[in-house]
Amino acid sequence: MGKLTLSFKGKPIQAYQFEEGEIRIGREEANNIHIDSLAVAPNHASIVFDQTPPLLKQLDNQFNLLVNGQKKAEHALEHGDEITVGKHTLLFTEESQSVFSSSKSSEELDASANIGNPFTVATPEKEQPSAALQIMSGTNIGRLMNLKKGLTRIGKKGSGMAVIAHRKNGYYLSHLDGSNPVLINGKPLEDGSALLTEDDILQIDSVKMQFFYEE
Repeated sequence: MGKLTLSFKGKPIQAYQFEEGEIRIGREEANNIHIDSLAVAPNHASIVFDQTPPLLKQLDNQFNLLVNGQKKAEHALEHGDEITVGKHTLLFTEESQSVFSSSKSSEELDASANIGNPFTVATPEKEQPSAALQIMSGTNIGRLMNLKKGLTRIGKKGSGMAVIAHRKNGYYLSHLDGSNPVLINGKPLEDGSALLTEDDILQIDSVKMQFFYEE
C-alpha cells in the first residue's frame, strides 16, 4: 500500500493511501489529490500504482515536478521519496515497511522508519550519534525504540501521532496527526518541530517517552 502525505511549509495537511490504479495530482478539484494553489498545474502529475514500483509522471511541462530536489519527467517511486508540486510536498511511503508495532490499545505505538524527511532542516557535515526512545508509561513501559532510520512515525492516527526525523545535525520532533497536542518536557510543541536534546521527555497521545543518545 502506498501512502502520500501532503505538507505545506513543513506542516502535514493530509495523508492519502492508494493500492492500485492511476491517481492524479493537481489544482482541478477532479484530481485524486486536489491542491488549491496557483503554483500547481490544473493537472500536474500522475502516479500509476498498478506497477511495482509506482511510476510518477509529469503531466504539464510548464510546471516543474521535483523528486528529492531534482527535476523529473518520470520517476519510479521509492520508499521515502519527497515530491515537490508547486509550494507543496508529498512524501511517498510504503505502509508495509513497519519496524515496530504493538497491540490496538490507544497507549501503544506504531512506528515506521527508513523514509525521507518531510520537514526542511539544516544538515551540517558532522553526523550526530544514533539515539533511542525509552517508553515510560503504558503496557510497553521500559521498552526501547531505536531511531537509527531516517524517520520514525509514533502514535495512533486520530488521537495523536508524531514523527522524529533523523538528520545529520540531530533528531527533530514534529506533530503529524491527531487532536491531542504533542508535548515536550510538559509543554506543547511550538513552531511545528523541535530539535531534541538529551533526556527530553516526550508525550504523544497518553504515552511518555525519554529521548537519549546511545554511546
